[in-house]
Amino acid sequence: MSSPFEDTRPREALEKAPFWKEVAAFNQMPQPEIDRYFGQYVAVYEGRIVDSDFDEAELALRFYRTWGYVSVYIHQVGTEEGLVDTDDVS
Repeated sequence: MSSPFEDTRPREALEKAPFWKEVAAFNQMPQPEIDRYFGQYVAVYEGRIVDSDFDEAELALRFYRTWGYVSVYIHQVGTEEGLVDTDDVS
């Protein structure tokens, strides 16, 4: 029996979802570009880092006020916490 939270869409459909596109964009960014934000949370939207902050909640609030409620990838640079690998799509 599957979980009510399990996404049963085909892998190809998930990989095309806006969130996964932002994850892939972050994973493809040049390391020097990412390193400038070490210790900060970054908001990746439309394939680029559009904002950053040391406070995750402040970043998220500011992002959604600016861009609206859209798919965004927020990650703290230099940590594994919250890091998403596109291979995790199942």
